Amino acid sequence: MHKSFFVNLPVTDLDKSKEYFKKIGFSFEASYTYENALCLVIGKNCYVMLFSQTVFKKYIVNDLCNTATHRESFICISKTKQSEVDDFVDKAIEAGGSEHSLILDKQDYNFVYSRGFCDLDGHLWMVVHFK
Repeated sequence: MHKSFFVNLPVTDLDKSKEYFKKIGFSFEASYTYENALCLVIGKNCYVMLFSQTVFKKYIVNDLCNTATHRESFICISKTKQSEVDDFVDKAIEAGGSEHSLILDKQDYNFVYSRGFCDLDGHLWMVVHFK
């Protein structure tokens, strides 16, 4: 078993990203946050590191930082209730994000309910409730 899990993403403006993610309910881990990085707490020992473009590019061999032309992945988080999914995604959009480009409508299946959004830098997020 691994001790911690980190997803690393490039952002264009750490201050704007901090305000955005704060508005939609995330907290931050101060011990992993510094001048060029911000650490979002997803859950116990589970984090998303937001790096300035300059720092992120040091880790990447080719130019994958442009979310307009590249999709590195999408991040999926779960909620306890279906209404929490809607509340969370609505907050993300109201704070400046956009409805997920592939999931413009709510997806309701027998086993899962989901919605998606893009953050300020175009990273894709899926929010789900498993029934």
